[in-house]
Amino acid sequence: LIVGCGSLGSTLALNLAPLVSNFALADAKEVSIFNPVRQEYHFSQVGQKKVLALKENLKEFDLDIETIVKEFNSENIVEFKNFIAEYQPDLVVLATASTDEYYLSEVLWKNEIKHISMRCYPRAKWFEVIFVIPKITACFACIRGNIYTGTLPKLNPEQEARYDPEYDPLVLESEPATKIDSERCSNISARISYELLRDKNSHWFANLVNNQKNCLIGANRIESDKNGFCYGISLPEQVVAYGINDLKNDQEECLFCNR
Repeated sequence: LIVGCGSLGSTLALNLAPLVSNFALADAKEVSIFNPVRQEYHFSQVGQKKVLALKENLKEFDLDIETIVKEFNSENIVEFKNFIAEYQPDLVVLATASTDEYYLSEVLWKNEIKHISMRCYPRAKWFEVIFVIPKITACFACIRGNIYTGTLPKLNPEQEARYDPEYDPLVLESEPATKIDSERCSNISARISYELLRDKNSHWFANLVNNQKNCLIGANRIESDKNGFCYGISLPEQVVAYGINDLKNDQEECLFCNR
């Protein structure tokens, strides 16, 4: 199940299509005139529902594709629970980059369903992929926003003029990225998805799981200050793994997984 078929979700679907037998695609939005530049849609599909357009674009892969014209979020969480119970997906990919993912991931954790959350930071200069294996790794709520990842990037003058003066670097601001930038996040998420769907994992992925490193941050560029490199990334295209042992400070018991 892919929840959110925008820049990341639509590209991930194309990457995974040769490797799976069926998909469920969930998104309520329509293809806009701005989407084909960054997403897996054509200009001739502007105005169509994204899930229907994406299904059409995946027809060469002989997949059983279920389309859900709906935005799963905190307001219809019971409906999401019911769908999960009926569909029983092997894997769920959350590609909404919204706070609703806390609610969605809690349902998946309690149903012991593997899941991924992926998002790009502004202009996809950096990106984040959190993968969760219930009862084995830390949960989404343990990780998101609680990991110390080193020094944070600074706003450039153009961004300072554009953003709210009270800008919080930990809160995402919607800002377009080119497909060549955001696609790297989708590609890595697809590779992680493939590992989560396999019976036997590659050594590098098993190593991540064994070391409780289930948060990956990657970069298309680097930035540093006197305190070091932003997010600990010193090379363009490098991906750094973080996990439960990188918590910023002592935390209370997690309400999701009770760690």
